[in-house]
Amino acid sequence: MEIIKPHHKPSERVTRRNLEQAHKEAKDLATFLEEGNKSGFTGNWQSAVGLSHCQVSETPFAMFAISSELVGKPKKREQSRGRNIKNYYFPAQVIFNAEIIEALDEIERLVPKRDLVRKPNSHEYEATITREYKKVTNLIEVPDACMSYPSRTKKNTRRYHTIKVKYQILQSFAGFYWLRTIREEVNALKAHIFQHEIDHAHGIDMYFGDGEDRKIEKPYKNAGAKK
Repeated sequence: MEIIKPHHKPSERVTRRNLEQAHKEAKDLATFLEEGNKSGFTGNWQSAVGLSHCQVSETPFAMFAISSELVGKPKKREQSRGRNIKNYYFPAQVIFNAEIIEALDEIERLVPKRDLVRKPNSHEYEATITREYKKVTNLIEVPDACMSYPSRTKKNTRRYHTIKVKYQILQSFAGFYWLRTIREEVNALKAHIFQHEIDHAHGIDMYFGDGEDRKIEKPYKNAGAKK
């Protein structure tokens, strides 16, 4: 397996009909990612947090592999640092049929509010901190890189900070395999990874869009917004 020349073919959804073949390809993809991270990929990026199947296949399935460092639960040392487990770690190394079901330009968040109150019969003031719900922007710019373009530098890319996703992971018992569906809200790094890899599944990359339109509108833009 190797990283091939970038193409913009949409990936095929994984179903019962093609699960056996996709399972085999998924194992090869995860192995390729782990071995590449250990030996070092060529180009500017020696390691990768994720790799889409479309980056190694001309007939891709809608799936991507994650570095084993982001799978499962954190080490005790990391737990002591209060790392957000839910929004950092993935439940499996290969994610199937990922899609974004909510991606809003603005979201409601509890934000701190600082009020200065004058003390009775005094010229002094005291500060009180309260929290209130406010609409805040959900769009951020983050430096991004792509393993399909190992000679390019990082590019500031506009992403949603918080999204809701639906995806599937492989389950097995007594030699039988099936896909289990998960829905969750993710943010920060995990949301960034989902957006990058879901773009790949739609045939979109951060440098050339869909190959014809560099500024193509994402299919999940404002998904979940009330009409």
